[in-house]
Amino acid sequence: MKTSTQIQAFRIAVSLALGMMAGLAIMNLLYGEKLDALYLERNNLYYRNNEKFKKIQMLEKDLDKRNDNQYIGQDISVEVQLPENESRFYQDQLRQEVQELMQPFVGKSVHWISDHPEVLDSMLGKRIIQLEGDQTGTHTPKVFHLKLKYLTFVGSKLKIWVIAQEKTGKEKE
Repeated sequence: MKTSTQIQAFRIAVSLALGMMAGLAIMNLLYGEKLDALYLERNNLYYRNNEKFKKIQMLEKDLDKRNDNQYIGQDISVEVQLPENESRFYQDQLRQEVQELMQPFVGKSVHWISDHPEVLDSMLGKRIIQLEGDQTGTHTPKVFHLKLKYLTFVGSKLKIWVIAQEKTGKEKE
């Protein structure tokens, strides 16, 4: 009797194993193609993602190179705004004075100055410049108070707009 129970248990085990194998084969036939397509799509997405990531890194390096190489050149452009009744002679002299004041910034990084514009503002703000008259003696010495109006960068060229106001006799003292 032992043998018939063992044979019956063996038959049940074999039919269970054959049923599982048949079920796996049918599931593989039905869903295998769909799973393969999903695996291929996943691999394609990984590849495209890595390509985009490499491109972003390359562009960031290129941008860093361009940003690091921008330094203020020798040509600092200064525009001086004077009151309407003032001579162009004073405007040219003030422009030269402001350009001389800006010489320490030649060779500095454009990004450093754009991140710290208060340095230029404090340097020009409340600055007093005394200009002598011209050689003919027709103009009297004048004292001007400077104020920074605008500050821009065109590539590596620094452009500054300054307002110059003449100090009156009361303000000079």
